[in-house]
Amino acid sequence: ALDHYYEVHRLSPYFIMAHYFRGNVYNDWGADYANKALDAFGRGDVAQGEIYRKLTEERWNNAMDAYVDTRKLGPNYVQMHHQVGTVHQKWGDFLVNLAPQAERFGRADLAAQYRAEAFKHWEEALSRYKLYRMIDPVFDQNYYRMAQLFINMGRLNDAEDAYIANMLGEQCRAPEQQIPYTNGFEDENLVSENDRYDLASPRHAHDRVINGKPEAWMILGDFYLQIVKNLAKAEEAYLKAVACTPDETFKVGGHPSGPNVYRAWPEHVTFLKRLANVYAMQGKSQLAVQTWQRIQYLKPDDPDLQRMISQSQGKK
Repeated sequence: ALDHYYEVHRLSPYFIMAHYFRGNVYNDWGADYANKALDAFGRGDVAQGEIYRKLTEERWNNAMDAYVDTRKLGPNYVQMHHQVGTVHQKWGDFLVNLAPQAERFGRADLAAQYRAEAFKHWEEALSRYKLYRMIDPVFDQNYYRMAQLFINMGRLNDAEDAYIANMLGEQCRAPEQQIPYTNGFEDENLVSENDRYDLASPRHAHDRVINGKPEAWMILGDFYLQIVKNLAKAEEAYLKAVACTPDETFKVGGHPSGPNVYRAWPEHVTFLKRLANVYAMQGKSQLAVQTWQRIQYLKPDDPDLQRMISQSQGKK
């Protein structure tokens, strides 16, 4: 792949995608070597681990050089700033995971150095994600990666803000549209339906929170459940994820006199299972059972449901 990108650059020096994709290849290749390095150190093969560590850093430096070449032709090209952030984030993660290996071999000084360098990479990643957010304020992964960095750095309030900012998309709304949300909804009367959903429209006002990003509510719920340990907030977020993907009824063959058939989005069962579990964890047994019954109606062959039924029958 790299041979072809270099050849494209030779034939067409101003074709920007050759630089951008070259950066992406080095980005991924470095991550592959990082995994091999950690595996080698984990096995106690320090010599091989060091070889892979150097190759990791070499590939990520190559990626940075390619993104520099990209910026020379297009300072804000596509997701270039975000990709630079991913390199720094992976680099920081790699060094943090490498630190325990250094301690294992009696190099506490090296472990401390790795952790300090990791935080520098994470801070640089955050600055790149924030820059890209100014260009593309509705790119989900940018917010998710920001939130993960905040979690790694122990800044849980900032992580929560990042998850919520993704759903609000406040930068999308024109100044005259900057009004408070009411119960999670934006005022639908502000702008026409077409303009609201057309990212190219100057009247674009972002999607409604309740309909636009159900998976984002689920991820926020996971954050509350697993990181913050706040079951009430997790329940609220999962409920909103479920509300984003309502059950539907439709007529067979579209004929008005046909029988109703029940269906749900494929993701809907996933959201419901999370909700059922958090109900159970709070001791809300009746709500948990009712939610599992809803899952049974929607997807009777769901493996988690079948496992629950088997366990219940085994206890009897």
